[in-house]
Formats: sequence, structure tokens, C-alpha cells
Amino acid sequence: MNINMNKKMSYLINNIEHLNSDEIFEFNLKKLNGLMIPNFVQVYDCIIISKKPLYILKENFKKAVLMHTDKIGYEAGNTEIRINDYVESINNSVQGMLQIALIVIECWLNKLKNIDKTSKFCFIISCDNENVTIRFHKVRENEKMWISKELEEYKEPVGYIIE
Repeated sequence: MNINMNKKMSYLINNIEHLNSDEIFEFNLKKLNGLMIPNFVQVYDCIIISKKPLYILKENFKKAVLMHTDKIGYEAGNTEIRINDYVESINNSVQGMLQIALIVIECWLNKLKNIDKTSKFCFIISCDNENVTIRFHKVRENEKMWISKELEEYKEPVGYIIE
């Protein structure tokens, strides 16, 4: 996977190899399953993560898309996951969480390609001193990406992958 990233994210990603390979992560199996295989729901031509019944999502679709500005905003707003919320152990490094995030993105991509074989997806990864967050949206020609391509404008480490 090719990651477009700002210098802060590049520093973190490039130093993953220097991590203590003995770092231990503890996961609750149910939470781990929810992280690796979330409940992806296709609502018209959007894919989100939701446990709501499809008919409710469809009823509220137009209003939800308007609230998020467009379909990309709707998807990005409804696919955000904080990796830290799924890890039981504490004192894990941000770089370790980034490694988990990259593995999760690969799992999500496989599942999303089974749902929609023709679309490309933009996976966005960001972090602060403690938390690593991922989200995605479809790449649409008639809508801007959710993340700015001017990555150095972001104060925090950020990057994106298009697959």
C-alpha cells in the first residue's frame, strides 16, 4: 500500500521498524472482531459502518448526506474508528497502534472490495499523542476527497491510502 502522508506521519511510519518487536497488545475477542470485520452497510451507493437497520438508514439518507455536505462526508463521518478503543492493554506506542491500523485497513479493503468491486476507496489515518484513528470513503470524481491533499497543513500526523 502506498501512503501519502505529511512529514509527521512519515516520521512515525518510518520508525515502526525501530519499535520494540516484543510490544504486547491485549484484545477482547468480541472487540477485535468488531475492529477487523465491522458491520459495513451499503446505503444506496455509500458504504458506512452501522448497526442500524437498513430501512432506517435509507429513510434518513438524504438528510444525513446534507448534514455531512456530501456523500464523501457522510461516509467519512460514519466510518471513523479509534484503534485505541479496541485495545485492552495500556502503554502501547502510537507506532504500534499505527501498525494495527495498517493491518485493519488491509482487512477492510478486502471486505469492501467484496461489497463494491469497481470503486476505489480512500483510507484516512491520523493520530495524536495517544490515539490512532482510521476512516474511509469512496473516491468519487464529482466530489472532493474528505482530506486535503495539502497534508502539511495538518498539525497532527495524517496520511491517506487510495486503493
